[in-house]
Amino acid sequence: MAEGLFIERDAQLLAQNLLGMIVSVWRWYRPTGTKKLADVGELVEETGLRMLAR
Repeated sequence: MAEGLFIERDAQLLAQNLLGMIVSVWRWYRPTGTKKLADVGELVEETGLRMLAR
């Protein structure tokens, strides 16, 4: 945040939000489902970066 790479917000709250999003995948992802794990990983990564990046 000090270097301007991340949004100026509560770092702990941002981390908890990001971890919550990542951990929640196990609740709905099914290897036998229609979603590919690589696609889910890409979505989570992109969403996380949008949450944090400036």
